[in-house]
Amino acid sequence: MSFKEKIIRNFEIIMPACFFVNIFANVISFYFTANIVNSIRLCISWGIVLIFNLVASVVFISILHNCEKKKMLLISIPFIVNLLLIFIAIWDSGFSLFAIKKLIVFILLCWPIYIIAIYTQKFEILRLMIGNFKWIGLVMIPFFSVCIITYFYAKITQIYIVDVGNISYLSIAYAAYLILIFCVADIWIQTLKKEADKKITLDLLCIIVCSITIIASESRGVLLALIIWYFAMLLAIFIKKKVRKNLIFTMLLILVTIVASYSLLTIFNKSESQGRVAALVQEFKDKDIGTAINTEASDKIIGIMMESPGLDVFQKIENIDIDKNNENNVELNEAIKGITNGSSARVYLYRIAIEEAKRNWVGGMGPLGYQQKYGTYPHNLILEVLADFGYIIGILFMVSIFYLVVVVFRCAKYDVRALVLLVIAIGCVVRFMLSIDSYTEPLLIWIITYAIGLKVFKKDTKCNEETIGEIDIKESYPQ
Repeated sequence: MSFKEKIIRNFEIIMPACFFVNIFANVISFYFTANIVNSIRLCISWGIVLIFNLVASVVFISILHNCEKKKMLLISIPFIVNLLLIFIAIWDSGFSLFAIKKLIVFILLCWPIYIIAIYTQKFEILRLMIGNFKWIGLVMIPFFSVCIITYFYAKITQIYIVDVGNISYLSIAYAAYLILIFCVADIWIQTLKKEADKKITLDLLCIIVCSITIIASESRGVLLALIIWYFAMLLAIFIKKKVRKNLIFTMLLILVTIVASYSLLTIFNKSESQGRVAALVQEFKDKDIGTAINTEASDKIIGIMMESPGLDVFQKIENIDIDKNNENNVELNEAIKGITNGSSARVYLYRIAIEEAKRNWVGGMGPLGYQQKYGTYPHNLILEVLADFGYIIGILFMVSIFYLVVVVFRCAKYDVRALVLLVIAIGCVVRFMLSIDSYTEPLLIWIITYAIGLKVFKKDTKCNEETIGEIDIKESYPQ
């Protein structure tokens, strides 16, 4: 076996790590270097990313020699287009440091995931990747467990401060969420292949620990994503002619774990500080969301944001000097307080994106225009496309996405790769609508590239649903 072949074989083993690189690099490095200063920890994180990139480059060269060039060009569209857009943003901004950093981050995070999207078009390799998520679950379970125990201890002893027991809560919650999704995908594949026996034990263990971790983290976006994904999956299972008992058991296990763990957290939460979920409920009660959506105060804040943009756009709002004795400014005061809350802040970001799209409805603000002007992203894929490129390109983008959704649904009837892609995409759609930097999101690149690949490398003859697990994609690569 040549050196190049050994690297490719090892790539099959580290594919799950590459897939999680944007979520796990920082969390894993924290796990092993908790007492090291932050700058060194970040160097370790990006060092892990760089290694994955070098390995992915070797694999890409191999794929290039074994694949038809036209098909490679078609499947590379998402990566190439995004790369060109960032280069245009760098040129238009006069080589701004902000745009150059985006380019570096995009290449480091999205290059390995792009290679995986091409490489795993072959069903058996995709199955291997999903099966290998078990060991990623094992690596992370001790860390998740420590966070859960610490969090419960904080609740019981009524000592609760920010991030106690749920260090870097969003990274941990989303990492746990992705492990949960891939464990379910693994059970689905085993069910289709009629191999579901003792092999699912580790999957179920990961599902239980990850479900509790998601609840303990109290990440509102991840909780919402989990709820939507759960019901979509349950519906998909029952739509099938033959009900999958293992999948129904898995979904019930997730539901019971979530309800039980959240009930315990609620019982023990006697501290004065509210959790994020409770804060969101309180936010609705206080009508902070309504204030952000449509009031004179929110209109004024939007105007200030748009006319005096900068990298600290929220800080500028918080520093507004308001006469507290002026009763007319009470609503404005409340709006400024509410803007520091994650949910309310997103409403303002969405409204800015909509207003910018109205101002420049033909050509938009240009690539990275919203981010360079306001120092943050809109936290919504569709709105960022509309703001940066206008309504014409925005509508074309949405039509293209809808077309790919139709392609995946049709392929899912006879191709297990498409079925698994649906499981993953449903799990990520809420993240794309609530928290995504459209230019540097690896999962977005993977999903779109893979969906195009299903069309480009589809089989000429379709198999019926009963033989879905036995498909051999002969057109796939490497040979």
